[in-house]
Amino acid sequence: MDNRDFLHWITREAKKTADKKPFYNIAEHIPELPELVAADGQMDGCWHESFRIFAIENLAGNTFDIEKLKQVLDAKQQGYQTTTNVINYLATHDRDHLLAEASFRDIDQEAAFKRAKLGAVLLVTAVGIPMLWMGEEFGQSTRQTPNQSNKLQWSLLKNQPNHELLEYYKQVIRLRQHLPALYTENIEFIHENPEAKVLAYYRWSDEGTRAVVVANFSDTYLSDYCIPKFPAAGTWHEWMYNKIVEVGEEGFKFDLPEWSAQVFV
Repeated sequence: MDNRDFLHWITREAKKTADKKPFYNIAEHIPELPELVAADGQMDGCWHESFRIFAIENLAGNTFDIEKLKQVLDAKQQGYQTTTNVINYLATHDRDHLLAEASFRDIDQEAAFKRAKLGAVLLVTAVGIPMLWMGEEFGQSTRQTPNQSNKLQWSLLKNQPNHELLEYYKQVIRLRQHLPALYTENIEFIHENPEAKVLAYYRWSDEGTRAVVVANFSDTYLSDYCIPKFPAAGTWHEWMYNKIVEVGEEGFKFDLPEWSAQVFV
């Protein structure tokens, strides 16, 4: 309901009823309105629909727009103030699953699942709170039909690509759980390469946890790819492939497969 006074009232009443218990009010307001969650706004958080739109545009390969990607990975650029202001997602009960999106229908299965994994990394490492629509974690590709149920297709887990996607989601969820740097508003874009379609960003917390995300949005396997301005030299752990790497003062070279991300912590 698009009534600001009512939203403000119900937020106050909910928190009054909750008393000392934390209570979080989310606006499912599309198109999104940053002013709804401003310091004097009506709600605490809102659905970040532009994250879904811009992420899918780039994951489908229709475009590589670094500036739009940076805006939704760092919602402060859109006028949001805190990490709890936005709920990031790739699919919802009102939207098709990622693999059912029109822009994905002409992509072969192997390539589509690679992009789904890349989307999972973007989802958990962007500034904001990630929201996962049931079935997305194992590659369900059904479309939403008004007033009809959209049952989970558990039998898909018998297929290797679906099972591997589920295991990948488990891995990125563990990353999110174990790395407080991803709970903060801290993000810095440390490498941009429009020609190679690579974007790298740094997340950190005041307590010392850190992560560097390097994402390849191209069809090209990049061998010995260099990130020259790594946040710090020394030993890093690449989370997704479980590798220990040594980063020198001059930067770091590594292989970056097509439509993939690596996360160094």
